Amino acid sequence: MRRPAFLSRLPIDPYIAALLGTVGLAALLPARGAAAPVADGAATGAVTLLFFLYGARLSTREALDGLRHWRLHLTVLGCTFLLSPLFGLAARGLVPYVLTPRLYDGLLFLCLVPSTIQSSIAFTSIARGNVAAAVCAGSFSSIVGIVLTPLLAALLLGGSGGGFSGHSLAGIVTQLLLPFVAGQVLRRWVSGFLTRHRKVLGYVDRGSILLVVYAAFSEGVIQGIWHQVTPVRLLALVGVEAVLLAAMLALTTYGSRRLGFDRGDRIAIVFCGSKKSLAGGLPMAGVLFGAQASLAVLPLMLFHQMQLMVCAVLAKRYARDATAVTREPLPGIPAPARGRRTEPMFPDGPAPDPAGSHHERRIRSFQPRRSRVTTGQGEALRRLWPQWGLDIDGLSRLDLGELFGDPELPVVLEIGFGMGEATAQMAAADPGTGILACDVHTPGQGNLLGLAERNGLNNVRVANGDAIILLREMLEPDSLAGLRVFFPDPWPKKRHHKRRLIQPEFLALAATRLAPGALLHCATDWEPYAEQMLEVLSAAPDFENTQPDGGYAPRPEFRPLTRFEGQGLDKGHVVHDLMFTRRTA
Repeated sequence: MRRPAFLSRLPIDPYIAALLGTVGLAALLPARGAAAPVADGAATGAVTLLFFLYGARLSTREALDGLRHWRLHLTVLGCTFLLSPLFGLAARGLVPYVLTPRLYDGLLFLCLVPSTIQSSIAFTSIARGNVAAAVCAGSFSSIVGIVLTPLLAALLLGGSGGGFSGHSLAGIVTQLLLPFVAGQVLRRWVSGFLTRHRKVLGYVDRGSILLVVYAAFSEGVIQGIWHQVTPVRLLALVGVEAVLLAAMLALTTYGSRRLGFDRGDRIAIVFCGSKKSLAGGLPMAGVLFGAQASLAVLPLMLFHQMQLMVCAVLAKRYARDATAVTREPLPGIPAPARGRRTEPMFPDGPAPDPAGSHHERRIRSFQPRRSRVTTGQGEALRRLWPQWGLDIDGLSRLDLGELFGDPELPVVLEIGFGMGEATAQMAAADPGTGILACDVHTPGQGNLLGLAERNGLNNVRVANGDAIILLREMLEPDSLAGLRVFFPDPWPKKRHHKRRLIQPEFLALAATRLAPGALLHCATDWEPYAEQMLEVLSAAPDFENTQPDGGYAPRPEFRPLTRFEGQGLDKGHVVHDLMFTRRTA
C-alpha cells in the first residue's frame, strides 16, 4: 500500500503523528472503570505478541555470523549501552532546574534503549555505507538489548521511582524474554509465514504499539501525571535531547575515524550507534514503568522524530560525498574528470554493457548493481581480466577450447555467480571441468578472479555482460557440457514475472547450445519461482527431469552451501534444486 501523497509532504513522520493522535485520544477519552482492565490486558497481550514477532524475525545466525566484525559490533554496543547511559547519568544534574524527576527517568530510560534496525539500515543504504554491517549490528544490539536494557534499568532506575520492582521483573520475564525466546525457537517454522505476510504484520506491529501507548497514557491521565509537565519543561526536554543526539553523532563520527574504520563501516557505526528503537523501547517502558509509563515514553517519542529528521539530512550528505568521490583510483589508473562522462574505471577490464543489451527491444532478466569495488577486487580486475576475462559483445563466435587452452575440456556455463565463492569451490573440486561464469556485478567479477588466482584455478573464466547474447550470438551449438542457474533474481512482484530468466524461450535457446545429455541445474529459495521453474522445465520438449517422480532433486554434494543460501535457510526459506538433462533425441 502506497502512502498517500499528502502524508509524504508532512514535516513529521506519519507514525509519530499517529502516536500523538493516540496520546490525544487517551487525554480526551481515557480508559476508565471497567474499560481500564480491558485496555491493560489488551496492552499486555500486544507486548507479548510484539516480542514474539521480534524473536521470530531477528536472525540470530545473521547476527552471530557478523561477529567476525567484532570491533564494529563492540563499538556500536559501547555507544548504545555505555556512552549513551553515561550521558543520561550526567543529565541528572539538570533535575529539578531543567527536567522534572519523571521526565529525567524517561530521558535516562531513552539512553538505555537498544539501537533501531530498520531505519539504521535504510539510512546506511542511502549514505552508501556498509549495509551488511548495519544489519548485523542492529540485530545484535536488539538481541542484547532484550536482556541488557531491563538490567540497566534495574540498576540505574531501581531507586529513583522508575517503577522497577518484583512485579516489573516478572513482567520482563513473561512479556519480553519468554515470548522473544519462543519466537527464536519457532523461527524455523514461522519465518516463512511472517515473510509472506510482512505488510499485514507491519500494521499489527504498529497497532500493538499504539495500543500500548493508549493504555499507558490513559493511566497517566487518570492519575493526573500531566499536570506535572509544562510547555517550558517540554521545550527544555527537546533541547536536552538535541544535545544528546548531537553528542552521540559527533562521538560516533570522530571516534570511528580514530579507531581506523573505513568509510562504509563508519557510516554503519554512526547510524547504529546513535539511534534508539521506538518499537523496542515503548513496550519495554510499559512493562517497566507501569502507571508512570506515559511520561517515561515521551522522551523516546520526541527523540525518535528528531533522529529521523537529522539522520535523513546526514544520510543525504554522506551520499553526496560518495557521489563526488566514488572510488579512489588504483595505481596506474587516472582519476576520472568531474563534470563529464567518464571512461570505464578499468580500461583493460570489464566494459559497461559491452553489447549494448540495454538498448535491445526485449525484457531483461537482470538489473546491474552498483556497489563499491574494494582495492583487492580492483587490483584483480586490472591484472587478471586480460588473461581470464571476456566481454560479451556479441560480435564473434567463441572458441571454448581456445579460451580454456584445452580443446577437450568440457565447459559448463554458470549464469549469475554473485561474489563467486561457490563457483571457486566447484572449480577446485572438479578441475577437469571448465566453468564459464557470467555476471554483470563488477565487485563479484573481481572477487572471483582473485579467488581463482589464490587457489590456482586455471579452469575458471569470467564473462561480463548479458547471458542471452552470449548464448545466442557467441556460443556454438552443442558446445556446453552443462548450464547452472543458481538463485536467479525471483522478481517476486506479479507484474515482474515476465523478467524471470527461466522461461520457455530461454530454454529453447539453451537447448541448442547444450550437448545431448548435458545437465541443466537450477536452484532457488523462492517457492513460487521454484514452482514456475518446475512447470516450465517439465513442459519443455528438449529437457527431461532426472527425478523419476518428476519433482525436485535433492541438493547434490557438488553444489556448495553458499552464504546467500544460508541466509535464505535462516529466514525459513526452502531451497529447491531442479536437475534436467537435454534429451538425446
